Amino acid sequence: MMRFSPDIVTVAQRTAPGKPQAVASAHRTKPLPADHRGRPLPPAPPTHGQRDLLSEAMLHTSAHAFIGTTWQLSAPWGLELPAGPCIFLRVEFGRCFVQVGDDGQHITLAPGDVFLSIHPTTLRLRNAPASPTVSLLDVFDLADISAGKPLVHGGGDVTTKLSTGAVILRDHQRMPLIPSLPAHVHLPADDQTVKSILNPLLDLIRAETAVADAPGHLATMDHLAQTVFLQIIRAHLHNSDAPTDLP
Repeated sequence: MMRFSPDIVTVAQRTAPGKPQAVASAHRTKPLPADHRGRPLPPAPPTHGQRDLLSEAMLHTSAHAFIGTTWQLSAPWGLELPAGPCIFLRVEFGRCFVQVGDDGQHITLAPGDVFLSIHPTTLRLRNAPASPTVSLLDVFDLADISAGKPLVHGGGDVTTKLSTGAVILRDHQRMPLIPSLPAHVHLPADDQTVKSILNPLLDLIRAETAVADAPGHLATMDHLAQTVFLQIIRAHLHNSDAPTDLP
Protein backbone atom coordinates (compact mmCIF):
# COMPACT_ATOMS: atom_id res chain seq x y z
CA MET A 1 0.00 0.00 0.00
CA MET A 2 1.30 3.43 -0.87
CA ARG A 3 2.04 5.53 2.20
CA PHE A 4 2.11 9.31 2.29
CA SER A 5 4.31 11.36 4.56
CA PRO A 6 2.35 13.21 7.26
CA ASP A 7 4.10 16.36 6.04
CA ILE A 8 2.09 16.41 2.83
CA VAL A 9 -1.22 14.97 4.04
CA THR A 10 -4.11 17.43 4.08
CA VAL A 11 -6.74 17.04 6.72
CA ALA A 12 -10.42 17.52 5.85
CA GLN A 13 -12.17 18.97 8.83
CA ARG A 14 -15.90 18.25 9.21
CA THR A 15 -18.08 21.26 9.71
CA ALA A 16 -21.70 21.76 10.66
CA PRO A 17 -24.31 20.51 8.14
CA GLY A 18 -24.94 22.93 5.31
CA LYS A 19 -21.50 24.56 5.62
CA PRO A 20 -18.64 23.83 3.21
CA GLN A 21 -15.84 21.65 4.44
CA ALA A 22 -12.54 23.40 5.01
CA VAL A 23 -9.29 21.82 3.93
CA ALA A 24 -6.25 22.75 5.99
CA SER A 25 -2.63 22.01 5.26
CA ALA A 26 -0.67 20.10 7.87
CA HIS A 27 2.08 22.66 7.38
CA ARG A 28 1.00 26.30 7.12
CA THR A 29 3.29 28.58 5.16
CA LYS A 30 4.12 32.01 6.49
CA PRO A 31 2.66 34.99 4.61
CA LEU A 32 4.98 36.34 1.94
CA PRO A 33 6.43 39.81 2.57
CA ALA A 34 4.60 42.46 0.58
CA ASP A 35 5.28 45.95 -0.74
CA HIS A 36 3.31 49.08 0.15
CA ARG A 37 0.48 47.98 -2.19
CA GLY A 38 0.16 44.54 -0.63
CA ARG A 39 1.78 42.78 -3.59
CA PRO A 40 4.09 39.85 -2.70
CA LEU A 41 7.75 40.69 -3.01
CA PRO A 42 9.99 38.40 -5.07
CA PRO A 43 12.33 36.01 -3.26
CA ALA A 44 15.78 37.24 -2.35
CA PRO A 45 18.33 36.72 -5.12
CA PRO A 46 20.94 33.97 -4.63
CA THR A 47 23.88 35.39 -2.75
CA HIS A 48 26.70 32.91 -3.49
CA GLY A 49 28.39 34.16 -0.35
CA GLN A 50 27.99 37.86 -1.17
CA ARG A 51 25.11 40.33 -0.93
CA ASP A 52 24.16 41.89 -4.25
CA LEU A 53 23.10 45.27 -2.90
CA LEU A 54 21.84 46.65 -6.19
CA SER A 55 19.52 43.68 -6.71
CA GLU A 56 18.32 43.95 -3.12
CA ALA A 57 17.60 47.63 -3.62
CA MET A 58 15.38 47.06 -6.64
CA LEU A 59 13.77 43.71 -5.76
CA HIS A 60 12.78 44.59 -2.21
CA THR A 61 11.69 48.17 -2.74
CA SER A 62 8.77 49.35 -4.80
CA ALA A 63 9.99 51.03 -7.99
CA HIS A 64 7.77 52.42 -10.70
CA ALA A 65 8.91 53.78 -14.04
CA PHE A 66 7.35 56.60 -16.00
CA ILE A 67 6.86 56.13 -19.69
CA GLY A 68 9.80 57.39 -21.71
CA THR A 69 9.22 60.21 -24.14
CA THR A 70 11.06 62.49 -26.58
CA TRP A 71 11.55 66.22 -25.96
CA GLN A 72 12.26 68.52 -28.90
CA LEU A 73 13.53 71.82 -27.51
CA SER A 74 14.51 74.87 -29.58
CA ALA A 75 16.73 77.66 -28.25
CA PRO A 76 16.41 79.52 -26.10
CA TRP A 77 14.87 77.03 -23.67
CA GLY A 78 15.11 76.07 -20.02
CA LEU A 79 13.09 73.57 -17.97
CA GLU A 80 12.92 72.96 -14.23
CA LEU A 81 12.04 69.40 -13.25
CA PRO A 82 10.54 68.86 -9.77
CA ALA A 83 12.34 66.78 -7.18
CA GLY A 84 11.18 63.21 -6.77
CA PRO A 85 11.71 60.89 -9.74
CA CYS A 86 15.11 59.65 -10.87
CA ILE A 87 15.38 61.20 -14.34
CA PHE A 88 17.41 59.62 -17.12
CA LEU A 89 18.01 61.12 -20.54
CA ARG A 90 20.08 60.73 -23.69
CA VAL A 91 20.97 63.65 -25.95
CA GLU A 92 19.93 62.71 -29.48
CA PHE A 93 21.35 65.89 -31.00
CA GLY A 94 22.23 69.39 -29.87
CA ARG A 95 23.56 70.18 -26.40
CA CYS A 96 22.07 70.25 -22.93
CA PHE A 97 23.35 71.91 -19.76
CA VAL A 98 22.16 70.27 -16.51
CA GLN A 99 22.14 71.91 -13.08
CA VAL A 100 21.59 69.47 -10.20
CA GLY A 101 19.87 70.98 -7.18
CA ASP A 102 21.21 74.36 -6.09
CA ASP A 103 24.71 73.61 -7.34
CA GLY A 104 25.84 76.55 -9.43
CA GLN A 105 27.85 74.34 -11.78
CA HIS A 106 26.44 72.98 -15.03
CA ILE A 107 27.09 69.56 -16.50
CA THR A 108 27.52 69.74 -20.26
CA LEU A 109 25.89 66.90 -22.18
CA ALA A 110 27.00 66.31 -25.77
CA PRO A 111 25.20 64.25 -28.43
CA GLY A 112 25.01 60.60 -27.36
CA ASP A 113 25.71 61.29 -23.68
CA VAL A 114 23.52 59.61 -21.05
CA PHE A 115 22.59 61.22 -17.73
CA LEU A 116 20.81 59.94 -14.61
CA SER A 117 19.76 61.82 -11.48
CA ILE A 118 19.66 59.37 -8.56
CA HIS A 119 18.60 61.34 -5.49
CA PRO A 120 15.36 63.33 -5.29
CA THR A 121 16.40 66.86 -6.24
CA THR A 122 15.39 69.62 -8.60
CA LEU A 123 16.93 69.49 -12.08
CA ARG A 124 17.31 72.46 -14.41
CA LEU A 125 17.93 71.73 -18.08
CA ARG A 126 18.99 74.53 -20.44
CA ASN A 127 20.32 75.15 -23.92
CA ALA A 128 22.86 77.54 -22.34
CA PRO A 129 23.86 78.18 -18.70
CA ALA A 130 22.27 81.66 -18.66
CA SER A 131 18.91 80.66 -20.16
CA PRO A 132 15.94 81.19 -17.81
CA THR A 133 13.87 78.18 -16.81
CA VAL A 134 10.17 77.46 -16.49
CA SER A 135 8.58 74.58 -14.63
CA LEU A 136 8.08 71.47 -16.74
CA LEU A 137 4.55 71.14 -15.36
CA ASP A 138 3.70 74.69 -16.46
CA VAL A 139 4.67 73.93 -20.05
CA PHE A 140 3.59 70.32 -20.51
CA ASP A 141 0.42 68.58 -19.42
CA LEU A 142 1.13 65.76 -16.97
CA ALA A 143 -1.28 63.50 -18.86
CA ASP A 144 0.72 64.02 -22.06
CA ILE A 145 3.96 63.22 -20.23
CA SER A 146 2.43 60.07 -18.72
CA ALA A 147 1.08 59.04 -22.14
CA GLY A 148 4.57 59.28 -23.65
CA LYS A 149 3.63 61.98 -26.16
CA PRO A 150 6.51 63.89 -27.79
CA LEU A 151 7.01 67.27 -26.14
CA VAL A 152 7.88 70.39 -28.14
CA HIS A 153 9.02 73.64 -26.52
CA GLY A 154 11.31 76.63 -27.01
CA GLY A 155 12.04 79.76 -28.99
CA GLY A 156 12.44 78.26 -32.44
CA ASP A 157 16.23 78.48 -32.89
CA VAL A 158 18.83 75.69 -32.68
CA THR A 159 17.19 72.46 -31.59
CA THR A 160 18.09 69.93 -28.91
CA LYS A 161 16.39 66.55 -28.85
CA LEU A 162 16.30 64.41 -25.71
CA SER A 163 15.08 60.88 -25.05
CA THR A 164 13.87 60.81 -21.45
CA GLY A 165 12.35 58.63 -18.78
CA ALA A 166 11.96 58.45 -15.02
CA VAL A 167 11.90 55.93 -12.18
CA ILE A 168 10.25 56.55 -8.81
CA LEU A 169 11.83 54.76 -5.84
CA ARG A 170 9.83 54.26 -2.64
CA ASP A 171 11.67 54.55 0.70
CA HIS A 172 14.67 55.91 -1.16
CA GLN A 173 16.83 56.46 1.92
CA ARG A 174 16.11 52.97 3.31
CA MET A 175 17.25 51.14 0.20
CA PRO A 176 20.56 49.24 0.20
CA LEU A 177 23.38 50.95 -1.70
CA ILE A 178 21.31 53.76 -3.30
CA PRO A 179 21.81 56.43 -0.59
CA SER A 180 25.59 56.03 -0.92
CA LEU A 181 25.59 56.77 -4.65
CA PRO A 182 26.34 60.23 -6.06
CA ALA A 183 23.55 62.66 -6.92
CA HIS A 184 23.95 61.94 -10.63
CA VAL A 185 25.77 59.81 -13.17
CA HIS A 186 27.03 61.15 -16.51
CA LEU A 187 28.15 58.60 -19.09
CA PRO A 188 29.80 59.96 -22.26
CA ALA A 189 28.70 58.70 -25.66
CA ASP A 190 31.85 56.60 -26.07
CA ASP A 191 31.31 54.67 -22.82
CA GLN A 192 31.15 50.95 -23.56
CA THR A 193 27.89 50.47 -21.65
CA VAL A 194 26.29 53.33 -23.57
CA LYS A 195 27.31 51.89 -26.92
CA SER A 196 26.57 48.21 -26.31
CA ILE A 197 23.64 48.24 -23.84
CA LEU A 198 22.02 51.62 -23.18
CA ASN A 199 21.67 52.75 -26.79
CA PRO A 200 19.77 49.58 -27.80
CA LEU A 201 17.59 49.84 -24.70
CA LEU A 202 16.77 53.51 -25.31
CA ASP A 203 16.08 52.79 -28.97
CA LEU A 204 13.68 50.06 -27.89
CA ILE A 205 11.91 52.49 -25.55
CA ARG A 206 11.53 54.95 -28.41
CA ALA A 207 10.13 52.21 -30.66
CA GLU A 208 7.76 51.00 -27.94
CA THR A 209 6.43 54.54 -27.50
CA ALA A 210 5.05 54.35 -31.03
CA VAL A 211 2.86 51.32 -30.18
CA ALA A 212 1.13 52.66 -27.07
CA ASP A 213 -2.02 50.64 -27.80
CA ALA A 214 -0.22 47.29 -28.02
CA PRO A 215 -0.92 44.64 -25.34
CA GLY A 216 1.59 44.80 -22.52
CA HIS A 217 2.79 48.27 -23.49
CA LEU A 218 2.79 49.77 -20.00
CA ALA A 219 4.52 46.76 -18.44
CA THR A 220 7.12 46.74 -21.21
CA MET A 221 7.92 50.42 -20.74
CA ASP A 222 8.09 50.01 -16.98
CA HIS A 223 10.58 47.16 -17.19
CA LEU A 224 12.67 48.86 -19.88
CA ALA A 225 12.97 52.06 -17.86
CA GLN A 226 13.98 50.16 -14.73
CA THR A 227 16.57 48.25 -16.76
CA VAL A 228 18.03 51.52 -18.08
CA PHE A 229 18.22 52.79 -14.49
CA LEU A 230 20.04 49.65 -13.33
CA GLN A 231 22.46 49.60 -16.26
CA ILE A 232 23.49 53.23 -15.71
CA ILE A 233 24.20 52.56 -12.03
CA ARG A 234 26.04 49.34 -12.92
CA ALA A 235 28.22 51.27 -15.36
CA HIS A 236 28.98 53.88 -12.69
CA LEU A 237 29.94 51.19 -10.17
CA HIS A 238 32.18 49.52 -12.73
CA ASN A 239 33.85 52.78 -13.77
CA SER A 240 34.42 53.91 -10.19
CA ASP A 241 35.40 50.50 -8.76
CA ALA A 242 32.85 51.06 -5.99
CA PRO A 243 31.85 47.99 -3.92
CA THR A 244 28.59 46.40 -5.06
CA ASP A 245 28.25 43.65 -2.47
CA LEU A 246 28.95 42.76 1.12
CA PRO A 247 30.18 39.49 2.67
